[in-house]
Amino acid sequence: MKNRFGIVTVFFILLIVFCVRGTVMSKENMGDARENKRYAAWEQSFVERTRSTLAGQGYRNSGITMTWTRKNGKRTYTVSVHHGGISRLAREEQEQLVQTLLQEKFGDGDCEIQIGLLD
Repeated sequence: MKNRFGIVTVFFILLIVFCVRGTVMSKENMGDARENKRYAAWEQSFVERTRSTLAGQGYRNSGITMTWTRKNGKRTYTVSVHHGGISRLAREEQEQLVQTLLQEKFGDGDCEIQIGLLD
């Protein structure tokens, strides 16, 4: 009888610990969700402005992919621009295009952006 009582007690203690942990983790996840939503709006705006800039440069229908990683609390974005005409540019013209694209404001200054041009 004592052994059964001990097992039930341990079970309830573990249940309480998991419930408390789940509540704390849920609150942390809500903060992450708000941050991700804020960045998603910036990302969408950045891609739209980049697409517009590329169209103005003669590269309509460019493919743009954006990925990010977190390093030292900062987001580092890698933006890849895909367009067949870009690969035919001279290296200096490609660098100039990258510098033009980097002029687009992104985030609140706590992000780093790297742009790669692909064919």
